[in-house]
Amino acid sequence: MPILPGEVFKYKWTVTVEDGPTKSDPRCLTRYYSSFINLEKDLASGLIGPLLICYKESVDQRGNQMMSDKRNVILFSVFDENKSWYLTENIQRFLPNGVQPQDPEFQVSNVMH
Repeated sequence: MPILPGEVFKYKWTVTVEDGPTKSDPRCLTRYYSSFINLEKDLASGLIGPLLICYKESVDQRGNQMMSDKRNVILFSVFDENKSWYLTENIQRFLPNGVQPQDPEFQVSNVMH
C-alpha cells in the first residue's frame, strides 16, 4: 500500500527479544528500515533510514531517548541516483533547460558517495 505525498501513516513493528539490546549492548541499537518493492530503485530514491530499538526504560513517554542530548546516525553507502524512481521528475523540475540523462558526465554526477 503506497503512502502518497502529504499522507500520514503510522507503522507498527513487533520487536522481539532477539531484535532488542541485550545486557551487554548499549541502551539502543540501530537497525534500518527500507522498501523492498524494487531494492535498487528504492535505495537510489532514498527509501532507507535509521530505526532505533531501545530498552523501554531508556526512553520517555514520547519515545525520546533519556540521558542523550543528541542522536547522530551515519549511513555509509553509495547511491546511484540515475536509478531513482524520481530521476525523470527531478530532471523536469530542476533542469528545465534539459540535460542528456545518458551523458557520461551526468551519470557520474549522480553517483553519491
